[in-house]
Amino acid sequence: MHDEQVRFILNSILQYAILSTPTNGIIGFLIKSLDGQKETPDNKILPKNNGTYIEVDIGFMSNHTSSGQSERTSGTAHGPKEEGIQLILALVKEIIQKNRGEMIFQVDKIKPRTLITLRLPIERRKVTYYEPISI
Repeated sequence: MHDEQVRFILNSILQYAILSTPTNGIIGFLIKSLDGQKETPDNKILPKNNGTYIEVDIGFMSNHTSSGQSERTSGTAHGPKEEGIQLILALVKEIIQKNRGEMIFQVDKIKPRTLITLRLPIERRKVTYYEPISI
């Protein structure tokens, strides 16, 4: 996955979380690495990838429930701004899947809480250093 794609993915998810969280809300992040051979908490086995995966969990919630918050995180678009956000999230999911990753979007209907989980394969890049040639 290219650096620009990772930057776009994380920037888009963060913007969505900020726009969906009310002023007194909370946003949390958890980043961890997973062995490619293990099962995930949702009982899925990740595709074999000669290495490990990075899992990024972004959760956001508010201290008070409001009808606006539940509409924004329900996944249904209610206006042009929300339609744009949903389009960007669909593009993010497509980029992640194209690069052998996974995006899980979970909305808790009881509590005003949303969890977005990104699983991205770790890519090892070979770096070659050349000594400068003096002429």
